[in-house]
Amino acid sequence: MPKLTIYLPDQEPLKVGFEDQTEISVGRADDNDIVVVHDSISSHHAQLRLVGDQYHLVDLDSTNGTFLDGSPVSEAPLSPGSRITFGQVDADYGIEGQEMAASEGSEEAGDDFGGSSGSGFESTIHADIAEQSVMPADFKNLSPLPKVEKKDGASKIAMVLGIVGILAAAAVAAFAMMMKV
Repeated sequence: MPKLTIYLPDQEPLKVGFEDQTEISVGRADDNDIVVVHDSISSHHAQLRLVGDQYHLVDLDSTNGTFLDGSPVSEAPLSPGSRITFGQVDADYGIEGQEMAASEGSEEAGDDFGGSSGSGFESTIHADIAEQSVMPADFKNLSPLPKVEKKDGASKIAMVLGIVGILAAAAVAAFAMMMKV
């Protein structure tokens, strides 16, 4: 089973397994399959797409880029042990079984993906893809555009009445002009 281990600052690594999914979306927005809340992650940052029997990493025109083993990518095939960077957040890609065999012969293996991640984390955490997520209270939106507030029903009615009043005044003025002629 393919797995992604995501290393967020000041948090334990998040391990997510996915199987039989043709597309896995990664980003900050709640509608992603894997929600990663970090200032450097775009709302819809990247996808892991199944092409044949191999997953490909696809950048979704993210603001801070997607990198595979340190190089910027728009689309590239993944292999066990690949290091992915979404913005400034690192992740390791692996396939259960393949990386286990590779890590058995290595004394330097720091995780179950067949290599040392440098995090010192050695236990196994299994996380399922979230059905929904909640935005943290200290979340900061880095968008330069202001948030659009939804108007309530009373303000919509007031706006319609204002437009009708302006049109009525214009009609009265036009009628008065016609009467003078």
